[in-house]
Amino acid sequence: MDQIVQRRAKQKRSTRSSGEGLGRRLSFIATPDEKLDKKVAFYVDLWHGKRRDAYMVPNRDTKKTEFIYEETYENWKKLIKGLFPS
Repeated sequence: MDQIVQRRAKQKRSTRSSGEGLGRRLSFIATPDEKLDKKVAFYVDLWHGKRRDAYMVPNRDTKKTEFIYEETYENWKKLIKGLFPS
């Protein structure tokens, strides 16, 4: 058991030092509400916290992503303005 734990820790360090796992592909989707009449989807590719690419896509299935955040347009505005309670 101890060897398994040590091997996993070594793999984790190796991944960190090689830069793997530091990229994230995200989908951001604004769903219709009183102020938005149709669904809008964006694809964002981050690498080491910096944007490598970002653009509007026809729908959420256009690009495979690790994370999807889907919310109403009004809640998107609140999130961006920092109005959600913590």
